[in-house]
Amino acid sequence: MEECPTRGMETTINKKAPSERDICWKYLTPGILQAGWRLHLQMREEHPVTKGRILVRGKHVLATPTS
Repeated sequence: MEECPTRGMETTINKKAPSERDICWKYLTPGILQAGWRLHLQMREEHPVTKGRILVRGKHVLATPTS
């Protein structure tokens, strides 16, 4: 088990099929923190941009509302 560096929770990582969240916590977040970023002031995780979905088709972008 590895301890999550900023949340203080223990988390298990499935080493055969890590999730996107596992990869972020294991490889990306430590590097960002070492670069001097402050977690609670400069970073947001899974922050919603819109209440609906964002569809991208080539150069066209459409934000759809939730139903």
